[in-house]
Amino acid sequence: MTEFPPGRWSYLIIGDQWPTDQDLTALNIGRNNREALESSFTHFVTLLRAAQTGPLSNQRGLTAEDLRNAFRHGEKAVQRVAEKNTIKASAYRMAYDSVLSLQHDLTTIATEARASQVCAFRAVRCGGGVHLRRVRQ
Repeated sequence: MTEFPPGRWSYLIIGDQWPTDQDLTALNIGRNNREALESSFTHFVTLLRAAQTGPLSNQRGLTAEDLRNAFRHGEKAVQRVAEKNTIKASAYRMAYDSVLSLQHDLTTIATEARASQVCAFRAVRCGGGVHLRRVRQ
C-alpha cells in the first residue's frame, strides 16, 4: 500500500481521487474470501465425484441410479459455483491491481506538480511580505 504523497498541495491536487488503505484492504479481503470459497467448492466437487465412482458405482437399481443422477447434478451445480468464485476472485485481483496503479499514477502527478512548483516559483522577501516571482526555466 502506498503512502499519500508529501507536499503542500498534494491533497488539493489528488486528494479527492486517492484510494484509501481501507479500499485496498476490502478488495484484498474480498479476493481472499472468493479464493477460499473456490477452493472449498472444488474440494466438494472432488468428494461428490469420489462418491459416484466409489460406493455408488457398484450399486444397481432405480434408487442407485437416482442417487448417481443426484450426485452428478450436485457435482455440476457445485462446479458452476466454484467457477463463479474463481471469476469473482479474479475480478477482485484486477480491481486491487488497478487501485495500486491509480495510486502510483496519482503519486506521479503529485510529485511532478510539486517539482514544477519548486522550479516555477521562488519566494522573494520584499518589505516584510513575501511575493512570488516567476522564474525562467
